[in-house]
Amino acid sequence: MIRTKSDESILFAFGICSSINRHLIEGMAHVGMSEPLMILSPDGADEKADKFRKYINYPVLTNMKKIFKGFDAYDVEPVSIPDLLAERPLIIHGKYRGKAEGSITIKGQAGGKRYKKTFNVCDVLPQKSHSALRYLWARKKIQTLDDYGILVNGEQSKDEVTALGLKYNLMTAYTSFLAIEEDLIANDAKKAKTVKQPLPLPENVSDAAVGFEMEVEGEEISFSFHKEIAVEGYLEVAEEEAVVGAVTDQISIKLNKFLSNQMASLDSIVFTINHKGEIENVSVEGKQLSDKYISELKKLILNTNRIDNPSEGLLKISILF
Repeated sequence: MIRTKSDESILFAFGICSSINRHLIEGMAHVGMSEPLMILSPDGADEKADKFRKYINYPVLTNMKKIFKGFDAYDVEPVSIPDLLAERPLIIHGKYRGKAEGSITIKGQAGGKRYKKTFNVCDVLPQKSHSALRYLWARKKIQTLDDYGILVNGEQSKDEVTALGLKYNLMTAYTSFLAIEEDLIANDAKKAKTVKQPLPLPENVSDAAVGFEMEVEGEEISFSFHKEIAVEGYLEVAEEEAVVGAVTDQISIKLNKFLSNQMASLDSIVFTINHKGEIENVSVEGKQLSDKYISELKKLILNTNRIDNPSEGLLKISILF
C-alpha cells in the first residue's frame, strides 16, 4: 500500500529504541522514497528531529505524475511518485523496449501554479558513460524485491533476486563475490580445524544470553550475570581492586553456576566483610524471590572462604544485577 499510494500521502519511517527492527523501518522508507530515521537513545533525539525538520521544510512539487508516451516503458520504479522535496530528488528507474523515441512528461503543483516538463527521449543519445545506469536499475529492482516482494511472492522473488545478481554481477542476499587465491595452500594435516569465534552481543543484551563460561583456543573466557561489584570502605584504589578480584574469584564463579540453573529477577546481593575476612549480614533483593531461593543464595555466600580485608573496619560489598 505504501508503494502504490505514495502520490496520495507521504510516509516517514521512524525507529525509536535500542533494538530497532531495521528491516521493517528501512523497507517502509525505501518503498515510500523517504529516509529511515533511527533514534537509538534519547541523546540522539534532538539531532534526528532537526534533520527531519530540514528534510520536510522545503517542498518543491506536489501531486506529481509521470507520463511515458511514444515508447514501451516497463519495470519502472517508483510505481507512484511522492511529493518532491528540496532534500529529496526525484529519481525514476526503468527500462524500455524498441526504439529510443517518444517523451517523458513530469507534472505537478508548485505552490499555486501547475508545473509540466517534457523530455524528448531521442534528444539523449546512447553513450558508453551511461553504462552504469543498467546497474542502478538492477540495484533498485533488487532493493524493492528484498523490502517488498519477498513478503508477497516468496520463492519467486528469491529466484528473481538471484537471477538479477548473476546477470548484473551484483552482491545480493543470495549471491556473493568469491575471491580465489592464485597460489594454492596445501593442508598437510588433511583435516580441517574448527575454531570458536567470539561475537559481540547486541546492545543491552546481557552475557546471560550465552551462559557464564566458554573456551576459545584454549583460553577460558568468563561471563557474569552481575553488572558490577561495588566496595564501600576506607581503601586505597589498589586495595579495592584486590577485594573485587577476590570476590570475583571466590564468589562470582559459584554464583554464576547457581544462577545458570535457577534464573530469577535479582537486583542485588549485599554483605559485609569484617576485619578477620569473614562474611556477615547477607541480604538479597529482587522481584518475586521465594524464601527457599533467598536461603540458598545466602548459604552460598556465607560458605565462602575468608576474603582478605586490608582495612581495619567493615567492608560493604554490593553485587549488582
